[in-house]
Amino acid sequence: MGQRVLESPRVRVRRRKMRRVLSVAAVCVFVVSCGESKPKERVETYLSVEPPVKVTEYLHSGIVRDSAGTWYMAAFTDPQFKGVMEPAKTIAVYESKDACATWQEASQIESVVTYGVWGYDMVAGEDGRLYLTWVCGVYEAETPVPFKAIMFSRSDDGGRSWTKPKWVNDVKEGQRSSPAMAVKGSNIYIAWLDGRLPSSGEGFVGEQTVFFASSGDGGETWSANQCVETEVAVKTAFSSAPTTCVGEDGKIYCSYYTVRRRPGGRRGPVHVGGWWLSKSGDGGKTFETGMVSIDATDVMSSAVQGENVYVACRSGIGGDVQIYVSNDGGGDWDKLGV
Repeated sequence: MGQRVLESPRVRVRRRKMRRVLSVAAVCVFVVSCGESKPKERVETYLSVEPPVKVTEYLHSGIVRDSAGTWYMAAFTDPQFKGVMEPAKTIAVYESKDACATWQEASQIESVVTYGVWGYDMVAGEDGRLYLTWVCGVYEAETPVPFKAIMFSRSDDGGRSWTKPKWVNDVKEGQRSSPAMAVKGSNIYIAWLDGRLPSSGEGFVGEQTVFFASSGDGGETWSANQCVETEVAVKTAFSSAPTTCVGEDGKIYCSYYTVRRRPGGRRGPVHVGGWWLSKSGDGGKTFETGMVSIDATDVMSSAVQGENVYVACRSGIGGDVQIYVSNDGGGDWDKLGV
């Protein structure tokens, strides 16, 4: 056996550092060589349509999956309106049969002046039909002031063709935005922000109040519009975009954020904002409305699964997302958190 050579502590430290450097260098060379010989293939999961379509505006509410597992997405393309009265193909509908790996254009929907930022929603029904609602600007010779309309169209063939768009709102005057839709069988429910209620100038804000309409024949005809909010006389801020969902029992739940003026102390009234819930057990003919939580400053989405109703809210500006669940049809709520 050879004679063991004793090393000073300083030499041993230098040797260990050298080994580390050589090990890191070897790994780097291996990674680089592998990358050069076998470049990593980039997998695109975005739209792959030919010719390419310029998508200018898209909302999360524009993607749905039907009962057969096919995904559909609605997006607003770059509109080229020739005039305020002439429709253009501005809404494109895509489909994916491979879990969103690739997409193919199924159809385009014509509309007069419209933009995705005004809000839209798409729902896949239990019968395989697709339902779309959106907002368009309307300019009519007999109407002195342009207004916005809530539009609706239905596809009975997987998005290949669409019914002639119909108006949901029954009053022309006023601004509208952010429609949210729910479907149960042939019953369709749409809630949106409506500006038909004028402000009083005494703190009451009528613009952007939640209105509602329903259809029992697949969207051919629509009910009279109704305001689902209560205490509107003491409303002091715009309401947020509503969410709408319907349960197996036909109960309808509409959630939104809004503010009301309450009596205060010596400093005068206080303004209390929070998550409000309007629920209906008779198909939308009447609503029971009340505030659920003052912690929520933004209602994001809602859903019904079995007997449970879920509502996702954000707490504070840029705050955490909280999920609330009710097991008794919106009576009592528990916070789940995320």
